[in-house]
Amino acid sequence: MVDEDRYCLEILTQLLAINKSIKGISMEILKSHLSSCVVKDIKDNNLDVIDEVMELIKRLG
Repeated sequence: MVDEDRYCLEILTQLLAINKSIKGISMEILKSHLSSCVVKDIKDNNLDVIDEVMELIKRLG
């Protein structure tokens, strides 16, 4: 779109849509991770996983 010299608002709108899609996919992967790997780690008494998840959530925000 940039190479085609499209209107800036159109480009920004597409970028926002891409970002929203990526965030949605990230949330689905996080949900899967929480319900599998994190649950297993907590059951195995590996509570360090909580700090790891909190750091990840900060970075996703």
